[in-house]
Amino acid sequence: MERLFTIEIRENAQLIAESMPGAAFVFCDDPEEHIVYANEMMWKIVGCDSLEEYMEFTGGSRKGMVKAEDLEETERKIRRDIVKNGSRFELHYRVLCKDQRERFVETRGKRISLGGEHAFFAVMVRDETRYRQESERMELIRFMRQLQKFYDLVRLVEVDTNTQYTLNEIGELVPGMYKCFTALKRNCRCENCVSAKALWTKRQTIKFESVDNDIYYVTARSVMLEGKDYVLELIKKITDETMFGALGDGKFTDVILQHNKKIYMDALTGAYNRNYYEEQFFTFNTIHAIAMLDVDDYKKVNDQYGHPIGDQVLREIAGIIREHMRECDAVIRYGGDEFLILFGEITEDLLRIRMEQIRTRIAKMKLKEAPGCRISISAGAGLFDSLTQENVRRVDQLLYEAKKTKNMVCIGE
Repeated sequence: MERLFTIEIRENAQLIAESMPGAAFVFCDDPEEHIVYANEMMWKIVGCDSLEEYMEFTGGSRKGMVKAEDLEETERKIRRDIVKNGSRFELHYRVLCKDQRERFVETRGKRISLGGEHAFFAVMVRDETRYRQESERMELIRFMRQLQKFYDLVRLVEVDTNTQYTLNEIGELVPGMYKCFTALKRNCRCENCVSAKALWTKRQTIKFESVDNDIYYVTARSVMLEGKDYVLELIKKITDETMFGALGDGKFTDVILQHNKKIYMDALTGAYNRNYYEEQFFTFNTIHAIAMLDVDDYKKVNDQYGHPIGDQVLREIAGIIREHMRECDAVIRYGGDEFLILFGEITEDLLRIRMEQIRTRIAKMKLKEAPGCRISISAGAGLFDSLTQENVRRVDQLLYEAKKTKNMVCIGE
């Protein structure tokens, strides 16, 4: 429900929002994050024609325009940024428009005072949908071209329109009629349709399909392109050469391993990526402890030394974490400068020792290219009998407490 603000607060919010370049809005730092005012460019982003329509569509709340899947992450990131940077935050998330399409936005907020009992934030918004979609499209095309070296058929399937897209000689996506079973020389749909499973579960699925005397390796995974769900299908006919000869020298195995690495490994740090965490979440059934850490004042590192040094910092930190891990442990780049560590069987004393070793080792880290750069991390960790979203949130709260002091580890129960 839209909150009532005094005329003075509304007028001041309007002056601020209208004076800002591009789309902008002002919201109140209360539990519902009520919007005080939004300029015309802001309501146009979500497909509204007036401020009244925008307020009705969003429910008068900043949360009302954030896509549901991104809401928890944005809330966490706002609080984290405010602790790290004082009175500012920077977020990238998806907003839901009136026509049910989604758009990618970058928001930069700064705390302001308009009077009253609550603080307020003035937010500049940049619609980066076209840039993000084009980047995703080019990355997907590059990925498909690499996969063509190993698979007999690589295609992108738009299920709603029964259309498949394959790459031509110059790397363009060419549409065509989709009949999944023809690639396997069948006359009807397969009983075990991995593409349907991939679309439904949003996870990678694989199978070996036998047709006459031929065996095919089929893998499918759900991908998002320009706000729509597609399925990426890969098909490889297994011959004696690939199954036996190639297996002997590791080539066929490498094909599958490299494919999984591309999907589940973070290219910058070599840690598992967020896809791995979200898609393989249900397989983590032997976790005894969870830790989350991030880099103190990481934005200042990027601003002062540049993004290449910032990237090197993340690579070094990931390497240090791996040095203190066992085979039963896993490290995941959870987002930005945040890492999630999943420990197998471990005692509280050993957990404390491991996390302090990681913290002190990082604090002593030196970069040849930036000798004046000093790095520290804050971390939250605890023993848990299972890996659940609630337990991850509890660790995140411990990290939040550690960030108040910085360069420390907060161990909870």
